[in-house]
Amino acid sequence: MAKQKQLFTVDYKNEDDLRQILPATPSYNSHHLGWKGIDFQYHEQPGGEMPENRTNQHLISITFPSGSGTQERFLDGQRWVGSVEDRQISLVPANLCHRAIWNTLVRVNILILEPQYLADLAHESVDVDRVELRPILNILDPVIHNITSLLRLESQSQNAQSLLYVDGLTTALSAHLLRNYCTTPQQFRNHEDGLSKAKLQQAIDFIQAHLTDAVSLEDIATELGMSRYYFCRLFKISTGISPYQYLIQCRIEQSKYLLLKGQMSTAQVAVEVGFADQSHFNRHFKKFVGVSPRQFLI
Repeated sequence: MAKQKQLFTVDYKNEDDLRQILPATPSYNSHHLGWKGIDFQYHEQPGGEMPENRTNQHLISITFPSGSGTQERFLDGQRWVGSVEDRQISLVPANLCHRAIWNTLVRVNILILEPQYLADLAHESVDVDRVELRPILNILDPVIHNITSLLRLESQSQNAQSLLYVDGLTTALSAHLLRNYCTTPQQFRNHEDGLSKAKLQQAIDFIQAHLTDAVSLEDIATELGMSRYYFCRLFKISTGISPYQYLIQCRIEQSKYLLLKGQMSTAQVAVEVGFADQSHFNRHFKKFVGVSPRQFLI
C-alpha cells in the first residue's frame, strides 16, 4: 500500500517556504516593521501553478492581473474556474488545503493574519473557541480592499513608528471578518458611554508616557484590562478621535513646544517627538496645525 504524501505546511513569512510553492518570492513585505498579528506582502507572479498546500495562518489575497487570463483554484473541496479579474478577493482560512493554476502575470496583495490575534480581538463578546473563518474564492469586498490598500501604503513607507495606525486598520479588518466571514457570525456588544473617567485618564497617561515609542493597541488595551476592539471603540466614543489620532495630536503639541524653544532643528524635533522622519512630521504637522513647521515659526 502506497504511503500517503504529507501535505506541505507553508509559513508565508518564510521565503524558503514560498520558493517551494510560488514562481517568485514577494517584491516587498512588512515583516521587519514589527506589526502585531498581521503582515502584508506584494507579489508579482508570472503564470504558473501553486501545488496543494496549507498554512497555519489566515490568508487574504487580492488580485490585479496585468492582462486577460484564466485561473483554476481549489480550496477545501471547492473548485473555481474563470477569468482573472481586477480586485478579486479570496480568503483561505488556516489549515485548509489550497491549490491554484493561472496563465497570466498577476499582481497580488496578500495579508497574513494570525488566527489567535483574530480570535482575541474582542474577548468580552467573542467566543474564542467558535472563531472559524469560511473559505471564500474570488469575491468583491470594498472594505477588505480599502483596508488592504492602506496597509500596502504603510508597508511601502517602511515606517516602523506607525504601529498604532496599523493596529487600528487591523482591528477594523478583524471585526469585519468576524461579522461577515465566520461560520458562526460573531456579535459585538454595544457600548455607548465610552470609557470611565478613570480608564480614560489611564489610557491618556499611558500614551503620553510612551509618546516616542512604537506603542500598540494591545499594549494600551492590556494596560486597561480590556480587548483591543473595545478599547479602540470606547476611546473614540470618549474623545471623538482614534487612539492613533490622539497619539499624533500629542506629538504635534510637544513638537510645537520644542520648535518655539528654538534649541533644535525641525529634523531633530521630528525624531524627538517620535516621527519616522522630517517628511512624516511635516505632513502631520500641516494636517493638524494648518501650516508647515517653518511657517509656524514665522
